[in-house]
Amino acid sequence: MIGLAHAQGHGGVEQNPEEALVWFRAAAAQGDEEAAFNLVALCDAQPRCVKGTASVQDALGWLQAAGAQGMAEASFQAGRVALELERRPAALEHFLDAGALGHPAAAFNAARLFAGGGSEWESESL
Repeated sequence: MIGLAHAQGHGGVEQNPEEALVWFRAAAAQGDEEAAFNLVALCDAQPRCVKGTASVQDALGWLQAAGAQGMAEASFQAGRVALELERRPAALEHFLDAGALGHPAAAFNAARLFAGGGSEWESESL
């Protein structure tokens, strides 16, 4: 994947987060769930390169798209973003989806939400 080569500086390609952003966005727009997930990771790791180009809503949309394709980690991260936005029902849905795909931390977080907990999240559970 060209975006990953630019993001990490592999395969003789110089690391360039801005160029990686262009490639990840293009691939995510065509439904590539890994590109959508990598796009969110890039935004998280390199906020200066994407400042003003991506919002939390954008990230949630990319994660939801990747989760809908069966990527458990994307559904888990979508749940975390939904919690940050104080959208507990959406967070629960994402955690349940990721848990069903075998993501143990997501299953744990879903159980906490079902139990009415979750106001104080431990970093290990997220």
